[in-house]
Amino acid sequence: MNALVRVVRTGIVLAAAALAAGCVSKAPLTVQQFTIDPPPYASVVDRDGAAIVSLARVRVAPPYAGTAFVYRMSAHRIERDPYATFAAPPGWMLTAALRGYLRNADFIRDVVEPGGELPVRMAIEVDATELCADLPDGGAAAVLLTLQFHVYSPAVGITPQKEILRKTYAGSRPLAERDADAIADAWNEELSEIASQFLADLQPLLLPAP
Repeated sequence: MNALVRVVRTGIVLAAAALAAGCVSKAPLTVQQFTIDPPPYASVVDRDGAAIVSLARVRVAPPYAGTAFVYRMSAHRIERDPYATFAAPPGWMLTAALRGYLRNADFIRDVVEPGGELPVRMAIEVDATELCADLPDGGAAAVLLTLQFHVYSPAVGITPQKEILRKTYAGSRPLAERDADAIADAWNEELSEIASQFLADLQPLLLPAP
């Protein structure tokens, strides 16, 4: 019986070690939770003609829609880290963060939910097609974030809704460390960069030409 117990215990230890080896979280037996955050609130003065826009909840592609961090280990293999997770579904956090970036723009007066009572100048929809860390064996590590933005002018009378901008922003940010903290930081930094690029493209669509 003692020999059997020793075999079972050894198997458990080896299994735990193998599982931890596939994760990048610092404490492999403690679940760590991370956030994607909006920028600090900025008190801005509206420009003349500042617009109200709507933002739908970000749609996240199924491989990345769960709360566990996803790692791309090779061209066709991914792994999920059970010990490094988002504090909420990533679609919810991406939506809240993008709403913050939009509200901080001086050419946007407010960001509302779709289908509300306030008339909006533009309706924005976003698809997150990639949200993972690229961790190839022996290769350089990076985080990947790809967002596709759709901007629509609302329907007016018999004039239907019209798509006026569709653009994909793909970011890859190198990782200095292969750990969950570094991955979460890099996602937030990459989102800030993508939001800045999108706002630069959105501004001339919303502000009248001088």
